Amino acid sequence: MIGHPLSVLFSFRCCIELLTTVPFLLSNFLENGQYLYDKVIDPLKSKLIHLICTLMVLLYNGMSAFQYCEATFAGVNYSILDSLYVVMVTLSTVGYGGSRIVMMTLIVVALAVLPSLLADVARTMQKRNDGGGHVNKGSLPFILIVGSFRPEQVNDILNGFLDREHAEPHLNVIFLDVNAPTEELKLMERNSMWGHRIQFLHGSVLNEDTLIRIRARYAKAIFTVSDDNAQDHFKEDERNTVRLWSLHCFTVTHNVPIYSYNLSPSTAIYQKVAEEIICVGEFKQYLLAMNCRCRGVSTLLTNLLHQRQPMNRYDEPWQAQYDDGSCNEIYMSGPAKCLMVILFAVKTKVENSNRYEILLNPRHHYVIKEHDSCVYMAESPKEVRDIKKMVRSTNTTPTSAQPSNSSSSSSASSFSTGESSSRKYRIVKLPSPRHALLTGSRTLIARLGQAYDQDQPKTLEPSLPLCYLLDHPVLIDDVTIKSAAGMHGHILVCLQERVTNIFKFIYNLRSPYLKRNDLRDIVILCSTPPNPKVFELLNRFPKLYFMGNSRNPDDLLLAGVKNAQQVVVMSEKEPSENFERSSDSPAM
Repeated sequence: MIGHPLSVLFSFRCCIELLTTVPFLLSNFLENGQYLYDKVIDPLKSKLIHLICTLMVLLYNGMSAFQYCEATFAGVNYSILDSLYVVMVTLSTVGYGGSRIVMMTLIVVALAVLPSLLADVARTMQKRNDGGGHVNKGSLPFILIVGSFRPEQVNDILNGFLDREHAEPHLNVIFLDVNAPTEELKLMERNSMWGHRIQFLHGSVLNEDTLIRIRARYAKAIFTVSDDNAQDHFKEDERNTVRLWSLHCFTVTHNVPIYSYNLSPSTAIYQKVAEEIICVGEFKQYLLAMNCRCRGVSTLLTNLLHQRQPMNRYDEPWQAQYDDGSCNEIYMSGPAKCLMVILFAVKTKVENSNRYEILLNPRHHYVIKEHDSCVYMAESPKEVRDIKKMVRSTNTTPTSAQPSNSSSSSSASSFSTGESSSRKYRIVKLPSPRHALLTGSRTLIARLGQAYDQDQPKTLEPSLPLCYLLDHPVLIDDVTIKSAAGMHGHILVCLQERVTNIFKFIYNLRSPYLKRNDLRDIVILCSTPPNPKVFELLNRFPKLYFMGNSRNPDDLLLAGVKNAQQVVVMSEKEPSENFERSSDSPAM
């Protein structure tokens, strides 16, 4: 007899059907609804549950079969406890008297199923002990760092993220390496002051199972790091790019910010999906160029970026003053109402473009605009808040100085021929997107792949940065000199065997924010001239010359080493051949 439709609707079976079906139907109409059931389960826990359930099924079916056979064919009724004992002894492969068919079947099934389950659980436990493990819910929130790690590198990373006055108190750091963690890293995880907040895992981000067990979609941020000790920097950056794209494809629906650390500046064009891209070589060139413009700026920047605690005692008075300054940090905030403050830098928008420029130590004639971001040096965020509460003490507004774009000529001596030639240069945009990419322009990298007007000249590309450039490119013979006699206050750059990509270094010394009188001659000493591909990036920069060999004392004297204002020695990193040779030996 069929019941009333309402009785069927409110039946227990219908309620179960609704509980299992309605969420599935709703997930089809929700954004990212396919991830409604996407919950990470502890692999070890799931395998233990699988093992226990299998044992329970074997025990239950074995007991049922044993009792049925004994009661039907032998006329003996065993209690549940006796049946359980018989089946347990049988599953242990010891064997027991009774129904032989049932016992043999149990032994065969147990030998076929249980060893593989036990081995799977053992492998999972071993992976967890070796660092292969997973990220559990208790680790949220966390940041994920992917790369190859050494103990000293891990210490620097932890100092930056965790040893900060304003650091998030419950933030955890997860390190993922394709290799198993070393004993030193395991010891650091167990015994360091941050042991409860760090975790070392191993696995490949190219494996989806690894991405699931490390909860990549739930990370607060992800950092992909190239290995500084890699023999081939380009291949290491290629591997880092693959890791970046794999993480992006897996986390794109959850909008997890990804940051990339590369060894070569040209890698940035393949990593437009990254939130920010940092290149160690590019940053070093930038620091060297800033040091030439302002002495001590590299020490100042590294002190501000390096987190440390002040010392308790000092041997000399200057150490106390230096330590007090080196314990400051960088804070960014809006412009203060008071003009009587000390600024470290100002982030301002370049006129007639969408680019932002950071001005280090802006001069007294610069006017802080309403939408500028000010970079302060302070010991804690409290000092920045106190600055914003200060009251303006004067209404005097100095005149803003803008970089001049007027074209004028500058005489550059042609030392190779002894004749004087005039080459005109002015502030213009870089000649091509290739040049702009090497400056680290995030605006241009973000525009890669977008449609643009083919008829528009490349020089009118709005995202191309400005700098001092010659009106026409020069030939290598025109800027190859035999002597720098007559030069004073120039910059002498000593390279090893070949001219590497030093575009970032030269570009910062030709910044549009420099006055024309501040542009100094740059003489590059190298045993071999730059190849055409490298020189193509440099042939528009004014007052740039090549000559001689930096290892030859006579060439150093001809290059005016005694009259130079700065001497920059650039070293190419080399693997140490033995303990008596450093990677910086050629530079020394």
